[in-house]
Amino acid sequence: MDGQEDYGNPFAIPNLWDKSCFSLSEEEITTFHLEELEGPLEHLEPPWEKLDHLDKSLLNLDYEGFQLDDIDTNPFDSADHEPLPEIADSTSSTPSLISEVGTDQDDDSGEDIWTSPDVLLSQKPSSKSGTWESFYDDEFQPARSYYISEGGPGVIDSILVSHSAEQEQVNPEHIPTLIFKSDPLFAGLFHLMIGRESEIFGYDDEHQTYHSRYGNVRMSGFCPETFQSLTASIIKFANCLKGLQNFVSDVYASRKSSRSLIAITDHISRVLLTLEAGMHQSFQNVHSVLQLQALIQKPDMLLAFFTNLIAQINSLKGDEETFSMIYRLAQDSDHSSWIRPQLLSTLHHAMTPWLSILADWLGLRSNREIPQSNDRPSFVRKVVVTMKDDRGNETTEDEFEFEFDSASLPNFATIEEGETMFDVGQGLRLLQAHIPEHPCNRKGSTAFEAPALQMQFSWQDIERVERQAKTYEADVLAAIKAFDSGEAVANPASGSDVDGSMVAVEATLAFGEAPETYLNASISQIENALPALPAGNDDGFAFLGSPQSSSPSNTNSEDATLFNPPISLIPSLSFNPIIFAQARLINQSTLRLVFKDHKLRSHLSLQHRYQLLGDGVFASRLSHALFDADIPSAERKKGNPRVGVSGLRLGSRETWPPASSELRLALMGILSDSYHSTAPAHTQRPADLPGGLSFAIRAMSETELQKCIDPNSISALDFLRLQYKPPPPLDVIISPTSLEKYDTIFRLLLRANRMLYAVNHFSRSLHVTDFLAQRFKIEAYHFVSCVCNYFFEKVTSVWNAFSGKLDALERRIERYEIGEHDRLKGVREMHDAMLDEMMFALLLRKRHEMLMGLLEEIFGLVLVFAMRERGGEQVKESFREEYARFGKKVRVFVSVCRGLSERKLGSVGGEVEGGGVDMLLLRLEMSGFYARGGG
Repeated sequence: MDGQEDYGNPFAIPNLWDKSCFSLSEEEITTFHLEELEGPLEHLEPPWEKLDHLDKSLLNLDYEGFQLDDIDTNPFDSADHEPLPEIADSTSSTPSLISEVGTDQDDDSGEDIWTSPDVLLSQKPSSKSGTWESFYDDEFQPARSYYISEGGPGVIDSILVSHSAEQEQVNPEHIPTLIFKSDPLFAGLFHLMIGRESEIFGYDDEHQTYHSRYGNVRMSGFCPETFQSLTASIIKFANCLKGLQNFVSDVYASRKSSRSLIAITDHISRVLLTLEAGMHQSFQNVHSVLQLQALIQKPDMLLAFFTNLIAQINSLKGDEETFSMIYRLAQDSDHSSWIRPQLLSTLHHAMTPWLSILADWLGLRSNREIPQSNDRPSFVRKVVVTMKDDRGNETTEDEFEFEFDSASLPNFATIEEGETMFDVGQGLRLLQAHIPEHPCNRKGSTAFEAPALQMQFSWQDIERVERQAKTYEADVLAAIKAFDSGEAVANPASGSDVDGSMVAVEATLAFGEAPETYLNASISQIENALPALPAGNDDGFAFLGSPQSSSPSNTNSEDATLFNPPISLIPSLSFNPIIFAQARLINQSTLRLVFKDHKLRSHLSLQHRYQLLGDGVFASRLSHALFDADIPSAERKKGNPRVGVSGLRLGSRETWPPASSELRLALMGILSDSYHSTAPAHTQRPADLPGGLSFAIRAMSETELQKCIDPNSISALDFLRLQYKPPPPLDVIISPTSLEKYDTIFRLLLRANRMLYAVNHFSRSLHVTDFLAQRFKIEAYHFVSCVCNYFFEKVTSVWNAFSGKLDALERRIERYEIGEHDRLKGVREMHDAMLDEMMFALLLRKRHEMLMGLLEEIFGLVLVFAMRERGGEQVKESFREEYARFGKKVRVFVSVCRGLSERKLGSVGGEVEGGGVDMLLLRLEMSGFYARGGG
């Protein structure tokens, strides 16, 4: 068939023996033909017979129970395969391969190349490895390596066994090391890493540690020291894991665990479960001891961190102490970039219970009722209300009130922030008690959804919280304006926040709402797209390197951590926008409640008119009822009935103090007549005055009662007081302490009114011939008028300044421009500061006791002189002594006032220290009379 192409022969290879154009000439090479091979073609090895030339050790590899030894060498020995069909005839139309290559068909070698493959596979393969050198040379011997590391695990094990035998001869107590197969030992180490016992490793309850059940074990190819070091590190890791698991169990079983500790425990439990799942997933890619050791490197440091954290917080009791300590740890810069996220996550979980209680206190959770007493932050202290009766005795009532405890604040909150949070809770409960239908008190589907109080660790999240707080404040403020004007308050829009992300809100049918509206709202919620689920991460340990943040924009790169807000500012940036927005809303509502609904200004004006003698009609009528000697006496006498207007005639009577009936008769109608004199004519007179304003008897000690018995004493009228009780909620502003200050000022002004009445009647009995008496009267009139007028002017000036501040505050209330610092506590502090300033100017503070005592002695001398002068006594030696004493005490009084004025000029806070005494000194000593030794 040479030179011919048989297209019908499928085994024919065209141009098989043609030379390449790049081949050499016949003279340069020796032609190689298949026919020149020694031996028949049947002696060639079949291709599948080369399998037995592989290294036997490769066939013994165990891949999770799958062994190559289990595979039959001959793939055609199975009974499932049918034998190859025999060739029907050598003279068929299909030519044979032998004929194609030019082999003699009459070869009588006895071997047939068409023998069945199963026969060929049954032949024993060669034990030599398939290398190119052995292919060309059957007797080729590879060179031996002189490196132990290239000799394989068997060489290393032989050396270690020999060394161990030598050690046993030297030290009979030497414990040999057992060699385990890699698969069971790897499995035992993995179970040890996740805190489980196995056939090789177990847990000793007595010593609280894991141990090897077979003593020293190792893997083939490793020295005992290396493998024991690996085993010791894994046992340490397992012991730490076991300790954390026991801690979690103990906290869950204990009834005394705090809420923050339970939250931290829950977080640790989740971390341990995630850690175990990640190790399960990562162990599939572990094929060496180094990979196994690297697998626990970061988890080991993480468990050590949690162990040290538990040791520090386990002895703490309160929630604030717990997360305050974690907050201090978070501020340290010594933590790794992948430990810090876990620390922040632990801080977030530890603060969650406290933030939940704080949100309830602030009224930020629309699905919860406002707690009254039980659940409250630790900085809110519950105290029992104590009241004083008319005699000054303290009585305990069943009611309670809240007080601010700055010592229990977390370390990240300032005192000003704590006071703001406390005042918001107090104001919210005030609104709930007096205006239950207020928009800030709405719950359920009609409530406004406030942003959640959570720690935010990225600038994006902080900006989002600020936007949500502004939207929430604008919505609630619009509802408050509508409520104040009497308009219908629209229900808040639910289902979306400022970023457009959908929020699942259960649709409920409100009272009076049409069913069609409810169905449309429900359908719209169903048609809304669901929020995107977070993308999964195939890395089981991804949580170790990702910062704990609610923002998906954060990554675990150090740049993201570098440009995140500082830890010290995170609480303020996360909470203050929400807290201050709620504070402005509550302050606006509570201030409008007390100023507009309950008329705070009228009650304060009532104190000024009567307690501070600011009403001229009342002061004049009271002076005549107490001191005028021209009106009939209210004293009961036999045969002398009391008819018409009567008075006490203090200074013109011998018996004192008056009886209670006499006192009621003399003061009857003074308060009501003066109060209604300023009211419009068409106004109906109420039965009682605001706050139950009336005259009463002051509770006094025995010493004070003895002073009141003398009608010529300056303390003769100290028993008389005004009784007033502010109605709720005005008692938040006009506190019992402020009422005591009003009472103290009223007693002094009543004394001043008596002194003015006394010196104003000197001129009626003036005798020109009595030079000494005339001089005494002139100096006493000058001194008393200067001091008393100074008292009344100081009261008026201080009150006017206080009224101006209240006017400005009322204008801001009308314009809805109340800030977070314009709150009820601020008004109360302003009111108390006004009274303190007034008492300081009136020399009623404790530091002025000696000066006030000196002033009382001077007033007493003037009253004694007025009593004798009204009795018609002539100037005697006692007059000279009293005048000398008067002049001496006045000079001392002026000297002390001059010292206070100089102290004011020489001190930084001089205006407070001097208290305006320089004005009194200027009135008394304008001419320098007492400085020259006059009097």
